Amino acid sequence: MPQPAASRTGVMLQNRFPWFGVAPLADPSLAAAIGARLARLRKDRGITQAELAQRLSVSQPMVSDYERGALRLHGELILELTAILDVTADELLGRPGETDSRDSSRARNRRLMRRLQRVEALSKRDQDALMRTIDAFLTRAPTAHEEGDQAA
Repeated sequence: MPQPAASRTGVMLQNRFPWFGVAPLADPSLAAAIGARLARLRKDRGITQAELAQRLSVSQPMVSDYERGALRLHGELILELTAILDVTADELLGRPGETDSRDSSRARNRRLMRRLQRVEALSKRDQDALMRTIDAFLTRAPTAHEEGDQAA
């Protein structure tokens, strides 16, 4: 006897979307906290929801759903997010004592981060030319530390 169409559709959806039909979290505030942490980490790195969606190969509304806690992060997605955001899974998930990110000393200047992303898209030749210009500038310009020594 053939399976009803609705039943076949449910199986197809579960095969295509592993999260389909999954029961909600026992504690919705946990999903919301993880989502808020994801949003903060994304913003700290100067990445828009649309940019993150593109890098994850999902839609922007799905990123929004993850950040609001409406969708749960699954294992593969957590691995992708840790690579994109350069954080540990513990930091992303908010494990106690794991909030010191690997990038705590990294500048959180969104404008700079966006420019660096654009530099990555340049040709190797253009990147090399830009690096020479930056290196020349940095060798001539005093650092903030040196400026403080001069003021003293």
